[in-house]
Amino acid sequence: MAVRAAKFEILNGIQLKVTWEGLEENGGVRDSGAPVSINRPVEGFIAQAVGNFDTSVTVQMQGSNDGTNWFSIGAGTLAVATPSRTIDERPLFIRPLIAADGAGDASDVDVIVVGAIYR
Repeated sequence: MAVRAAKFEILNGIQLKVTWEGLEENGGVRDSGAPVSINRPVEGFIAQAVGNFDTSVTVQMQGSNDGTNWFSIGAGTLAVATPSRTIDERPLFIRPLIAADGAGDASDVDVIVVGAIYR
């Protein structure tokens, strides 16, 4: 399992965008995104999965308050049929995790989380 680094970007001075690129499942090996701490007050998180992924692959957004013990956040998983989800929870850390393997050999998924920054 590889842990993919996160990239941060501020859009229009009012939105925070976090991107984990190249999450893969290949032969049963599932990647996760590096945990990130959103150290600003953010509202209205939306997670979106984009890229080439097998129809059976799902991505679960996870949260943690200690960076060690993880729990599911958001209203379900990200998949081909449901590529975006809102996230109401506000844990200290968030990350994406490939939750289920696909039938194919590999998937390559980018997960993008965007939220409005409180002023």
